[in-house]
Amino acid sequence: MRARLAILAPLLLMLAGCMGVTPGAPALPTPAPLADTVVVGYPTTLPTFDPHVTVAQTGAFAFQGIFDQLLRFDASGALVPSLATAWRQLDERTVEFTLREGVRFHTGEGFDARVAQWNIERVLNPETRSIFRSTLATIAQVEAPTPTLLRVRATDPDPLLLRRLLIVRMIPPRYLAEVGAPAFGAGRPSGTGPYRVREYFPNERVVLEAFDSWRGRPKTPTVVLQFNPDRTPLAAGLRTGEVDAVFNLTIDQVVQFKGMGFTVTEGVFPGAWYLELNTIATPPFREKRVRQALTYAIDRETIANRLFQGFVKPAAQMVSPAGFGYDPDLKPWPYDPAKARQLLAEAGYPGGGFKVKANLTAGGRPFVEAVAGMWKEVGVELELELLDLAVFTERFNSGPVGDVWVARSFDGDVRDADAAYQNVGTVAQRPEARSTWRNEQFATLYARQRRETDPQRRLALLREMIRLVYEEAPVLPVYYQDLTWVVSPKVRGFQPYPDTSIEVATISKLR
Repeated sequence: MRARLAILAPLLLMLAGCMGVTPGAPALPTPAPLADTVVVGYPTTLPTFDPHVTVAQTGAFAFQGIFDQLLRFDASGALVPSLATAWRQLDERTVEFTLREGVRFHTGEGFDARVAQWNIERVLNPETRSIFRSTLATIAQVEAPTPTLLRVRATDPDPLLLRRLLIVRMIPPRYLAEVGAPAFGAGRPSGTGPYRVREYFPNERVVLEAFDSWRGRPKTPTVVLQFNPDRTPLAAGLRTGEVDAVFNLTIDQVVQFKGMGFTVTEGVFPGAWYLELNTIATPPFREKRVRQALTYAIDRETIANRLFQGFVKPAAQMVSPAGFGYDPDLKPWPYDPAKARQLLAEAGYPGGGFKVKANLTAGGRPFVEAVAGMWKEVGVELELELLDLAVFTERFNSGPVGDVWVARSFDGDVRDADAAYQNVGTVAQRPEARSTWRNEQFATLYARQRRETDPQRRLALLREMIRLVYEEAPVLPVYYQDLTWVVSPKVRGFQPYPDTSIEVATISKLR
């Protein structure tokens, strides 16, 4: 018997090697089976599938899997290749893109430089009525010298040209002409992304099916986007397992699900909630020490951790951490009511002793009520005037504004400090309209960065501008609002981005 085993032993070892098994090694675990469908919920609706005419937040959610751009932002806010594999600045007005070859739309129509040119020109065409037209207003000329080369030229030096072009998601021109823009937007879109639309139930849900795009085959065959402005059914779906991830639930709901073992992913909205002080029409605010006193009198940590249970981040600047120009060395003003009282006294307002009114919408009410209580401790009374959003917007755009204006800054589609700071001072407004602060140094820095095409020199200008506003305190950033996703423990590969989109191609779910 032993002799037989001795003879058979080499043969057994050889067979084990052929089968990829090492004698004595543990068996490899069987991969967990994956689900065929993932359901993602949004507390909103989807108005249209035409990516050139809508800015609805829902668009960023749905469009990421369907359409592609020349470039895109990664999770850190950096520009990375997409339909363009490379790009270079030919001069201070012109950028040239090298386009990816072999890309096709879901309909089979090919993508090349002429198609990209058509898409940009469609956004610029007044007949399209694109809300992005103003973003691309600096573009003077678009050329496609070869199928893989695209050149875009601005009227003047434009450091934001690359970032502006990210708002153009590519669609097929021949197919659009065949079906018509209304049908395209109403549920028959086509892009180059990893998913195409299989079914659309207006304002209810979109069913996406996997497509073998240039990005590769996505992990999940079917993704359903579920829409409902009422968060309650979406939260109920999470509990029962009918929904796998939901965006922007209430803080109480997020805390509850986190305690139940759900994953909570957080990203910062591209902008900060802030108080704008009218340094022209409100006498106390003309004095810098008063403005500094009021920012010392805001306890941002308490607002973040107690009022919002840790789901917001204290802010020191108007641009978000993912925006170009953000200064990581600039910290939020510390809470120091004693210093605030000292500065008020030095400025001629011992014990505060004045009253101002804040204009705001319901969205800002919770934290402004907290700020009012904090300012009261240093002798400044803040009265709240709640406005309907339409009235607020009209006043904001046309002026004149009141003592304190409560709003949320926005890095814009360009994710840049230029957009976040354009409403500071008199940059984007007529001086007679809603000017609240005049500072020649700020105006000069803002104008210089708008013409500086060297990224590092421009970054230095932006940060100098941001530090000036920080020191002069005409606006008081309070917090960055987190964009939260509650995700089932079964979901894998869930990647949110600063533009509120998600990378649908990487999502999978265990059965």
